[in-house]
Amino acid sequence: MGNHMIKVSVIIPFYNEEKELKACLDSVLKQTLIDLEIILVDDGSTDSSVKIIKEAMKEDSRIKLINQNQLGVGSARNKALNYAKGEYVVFLDADDTFYSIGAIEKLYNAAKEKDATVCGGNYVVAGEKTYLYREQEQWVDFYDEQIEFGFWRFIYKKETIFDIKFPTTAMGQDEVFLVRVLSKVRKYYFIPDIIYNYNINPNERKWYSEKRLYGDVKSLLLMYETGEKYGLNKLKEWCKKSLSYNGRVYATEYYCKRNPKILELRNEIKSCMEKDTDGLAKLYDSDCVKINIDINNSLKLANKLRDYLENDERSLLIFGTGVKGRQAYDYLRDIYNTRIAGFVVSRIEESKMLDGKKIFHISEVGKEYIVLIAVNSNTYNDVKNILLSANIDYIDLYVEDFYYLGLSSEMMRYAYG
Repeated sequence: MGNHMIKVSVIIPFYNEEKELKACLDSVLKQTLIDLEIILVDDGSTDSSVKIIKEAMKEDSRIKLINQNQLGVGSARNKALNYAKGEYVVFLDADDTFYSIGAIEKLYNAAKEKDATVCGGNYVVAGEKTYLYREQEQWVDFYDEQIEFGFWRFIYKKETIFDIKFPTTAMGQDEVFLVRVLSKVRKYYFIPDIIYNYNINPNERKWYSEKRLYGDVKSLLLMYETGEKYGLNKLKEWCKKSLSYNGRVYATEYYCKRNPKILELRNEIKSCMEKDTDGLAKLYDSDCVKINIDINNSLKLANKLRDYLENDERSLLIFGTGVKGRQAYDYLRDIYNTRIAGFVVSRIEESKMLDGKKIFHISEVGKEYIVLIAVNSNTYNDVKNILLSANIDYIDLYVEDFYYLGLSSEMMRYAYG
């Protein structure tokens, strides 16, 4: 790049992303803003990810590669920040892309024109659902709402964030970073352009591991501490509400499996809540009993579903392709994946596949299939009537929350090995 000033450093951590990495990198290399520094941090990949980067480095001198040995995404971003020489910094996950070739330039130009230390925009999920935070260009005072999401839809002035680090937790480190930055600068400039394309990684829909749950709760505690530091009561309340749920999950896990690390975190949550006088600490303990009851009820439901499936060996179809249908598939695929033939709907859809499984119309369903209904409670009986009218066999069992069903089962697995 010669003596040209590096306007923006693009930071991309990765670990075994050979399938998505090329598309991610291409979305950066095609950006209309040329004066970029592209920093990729390999977190100990064992696939061909590093080979892909080294080949790209031969063609573009802006690409830099840093290596570390499975220290986590937070550590990778911190290492890249220490290396970055750009006036501004943006972040990109290795399985995502920038929405357009002008995304970085739009953020940079707006930040420069308004002398903004932070500038952000909108984003889309999997190229479909658009998250419009605002529809007009404007200055935003973070202290008004005190919570923001999507740290990768922002550009940050390097000299402003040099002292802010990502925590090394397994979950939530990006939100901690964003809250720390916006609490410090208070105001940021917003442009209504779509900046980022967030792709849903199938692995993200897996049930939380103990490590990921611990990281999630720990990150909420760090955000709470930021709220205390800057006197942001709305942020503190949001964290406490989240902790009152996640903390209960952790307390239950502690009672199930005597893990000293969980006990330490449980005490930290109680200490956090006891700083206020709204009774949340007491609520925290009383709800430990409630969530144990919830888990037992979920396990009974899971056993009923298992009995249905073990006594009927036909191929399984899931009625519903919405959130509940996907949750049902995620819950069942690790156990019965070879039996899941696909999804079934009553209306003809443009897409014929979902998560690699066929989407059937009810007219295609014969007696070789058994159907599990995965819809909201207000439409459950309607679906039953549709299936009865079509003479389709189904499992007469309503599940309110497949995600919680899976989480409950996972926690029992921790408890009893």
